[in-house]
Amino acid sequence: MKRIPGGDRVERSTQENWYNNKELFEQMQELRKDFIDTKIAIKEFNTKFERYNGLWERISKLEGQPCQQKDEINHLHKLAKGILTEWNDFKSQRSTKEKLGDDLIKWSGWIIGAIGGIIGTLSLLGVF
Repeated sequence: MKRIPGGDRVERSTQENWYNNKELFEQMQELRKDFIDTKIAIKEFNTKFERYNGLWERISKLEGQPCQQKDEINHLHKLAKGILTEWNDFKSQRSTKEKLGDDLIKWSGWIIGAIGGIIGTLSLLGVF
């Protein structure tokens, strides 16, 4: 045993070096490769992160700009509304004509009957 100044005892073993120089060199090389891989991964991450941030900047710029096709969109919207209005008018005219035709057919019997009744009554009275 060896005495250290200060009074503490340290036991010295015969295997003081855990690894030989070759093993330490290999471990250092592996650590070096790991550090290089980590450095490359960090650079890739930074590049992707910068591109991502650039996209957000572009999106915010685009959102602030007025739409270039706004006038064309408004024109198409008005055109579609006009076509829809015309179509609804056409449908309502068609349904009105159909209803008028149906009503005329339904009431024509009554009208003819009333006219016949009036003529019959007038002929009994001697007017005809």
